[in-house]
Amino acid sequence: MVTPAHFVEAVLAVTGGGTFPHDDVGARPWSSACTAQLRKLVVYLHTICLQDSHIAARMPPSQLAAAIIATARLQLNIYPVWPAELLIATGYPINQLTPVMSCILQLYKEGLPARGEEGGEGVPGGGHSQDMAMMDAVIQAGPLPPLPSHFPFPAQLNCQPSSP
Repeated sequence: MVTPAHFVEAVLAVTGGGTFPHDDVGARPWSSACTAQLRKLVVYLHTICLQDSHIAARMPPSQLAAAIIATARLQLNIYPVWPAELLIATGYPINQLTPVMSCILQLYKEGLPARGEEGGEGVPGGGHSQDMAMMDAVIQAGPLPPLPSHFPFPAQLNCQPSSP
């Protein structure tokens, strides 16, 4: 069975890591570290998507993989979010990915501490800076192994669809 992990690995392999020297990465200069950061965030987003059987069952694995890569680029402020190289590698235009990206972002936000909790709103240093600190922790984590090429089916994980 082909999984999103297969597609993620293939897209990152054929595009040299999913980032390009011509990418606009904000105030920082593009470097190979951008590729490493993207890969780490892609692995994290892929993991949280697998935990939600509803999102994994709604689309082809290739579309989910493309949306994960686009979401990671968006979260890392890598622009354009979906350059021509990724369009060619995946066959998906950005307008086919944005609904899925919204779902992925929602899953990501659900994993963050709620406002008012430790580091949340009303706490010095909380709010958006806490979100960024968590993102930095994911990005700066130690080396990650390659994505496994096989994951259990959602039914084997005994997942329930996410509540709206």
